Amino acid sequence: MLAQQPHSWDAQHRANQHQAKKHQPLDSVPVTDLPSRVTRTRLRASGRLDIFWELCTSDWDAPWAGRTGAEQLAANGRRLLRPYDLSVPREEAMKRLWGCRQGAPRFVGLRILAAIYHWHVLTTEQIASLVGTKSIEADLRALWQAGLVWQGSVAPRMLWTEKASPVLWRITPSVNIGRLLHEMTPWERLGVLAGPEWQPQVPHVVHDLVATDITLRAAELVPSVAAVYGERLSGADRLTGLPAGVTGLARGDAVWARSDGLRIVVELSTAAYKQGYAKAGRWARVLEADRSRSLFALFVSAVHPVHRSHALAWSEQAYRRAVAEAAWSSVAAVDAGVPERMGVVSLADWAPAPMRVVPNFADLPVWRPTGPPGDRWQQADLADQSQVTFAPVDTDEALAPIRNAAKVYAMPWWLANPAGPS
Repeated sequence: MLAQQPHSWDAQHRANQHQAKKHQPLDSVPVTDLPSRVTRTRLRASGRLDIFWELCTSDWDAPWAGRTGAEQLAANGRRLLRPYDLSVPREEAMKRLWGCRQGAPRFVGLRILAAIYHWHVLTTEQIASLVGTKSIEADLRALWQAGLVWQGSVAPRMLWTEKASPVLWRITPSVNIGRLLHEMTPWERLGVLAGPEWQPQVPHVVHDLVATDITLRAAELVPSVAAVYGERLSGADRLTGLPAGVTGLARGDAVWARSDGLRIVVELSTAAYKQGYAKAGRWARVLEADRSRSLFALFVSAVHPVHRSHALAWSEQAYRRAVAEAAWSSVAAVDAGVPERMGVVSLADWAPAPMRVVPNFADLPVWRPTGPPGDRWQQADLADQSQVTFAPVDTDEALAPIRNAAKVYAMPWWLANPAGPS
């Protein structure tokens, strides 16, 4: 048996190489070549770091610094860097949030807080793109001084590794938000929370950054995307109203609402792992039970195409097998149109090179398991309502996520109108 292992490894290696060849860079165009819905040039995707190509690896860590930790260091005689300014008391910093209620842009402090809360971890550039202004340094500093957020950085694990160094932000894990919520008006609480109770999540830094950035690109470059929501509002229970026994743990990383009301649930993975089978199975059950057929489950493989080319090929193939098996798992699933409402795509196929996308990115091309056995996978444009159809039974209910976009502070500014009365 020991003598056969090298041969077995070689065979697997050749198979991986064969799969990797299928993922060579595709034709692409600069992001700037696609029509943008963002009228402020500096807030477009072309003005942000390309998270997928620059940071979608495991060779860096994100050290975090909060006000409490900075106060402890200062008490021990340590000199703090300029971003960690303790000269403003917490109470005074908290008051700055209310000073932004009538300013321009309106509610900017609460919008920043909501953006970080709903998307878990963001770069400063991503926050600026979400809230609609580059002038947010003072507001971010006030949120940090109030003890509401932590500031982070990118720290390479190896001294000779060069990585981009954006400033990162997350909600302070143990922050007591009760008083702040009490002082908000009902409209402000709705804008910040968008419904659920306040419950900060532990961020998965690389995963969350990539999920946010591809969502921002879709919101900017895909005209049919009318609203986008983060993981907090992406649970199957909230999206369908089905009982917990059906929805279980099914939860996406984002939801993109198409202009006709179809809700595209995005499940993004930055690694090749077996949980893909469980996720596909959960969403297949939800889709089978969802009689409104209002959901599409999209599995996005975000494995880095350069540093992990073999893992990229393996990951996409694994997701294809998982989705195909789940979609065709029963006669009931097929009768419910589950194969037509599940799809797979590699992020490397949408973004084949830094700051570039495929020419038809605005169509959101994906692969669906709608073909016959042996030739199962067929391409479809997810943004095209004639290819991926949706006939809502209740139009008002289907369009609710789009109508309510203006009320949600974490919504990208170009998809939302000014907030309601304070």
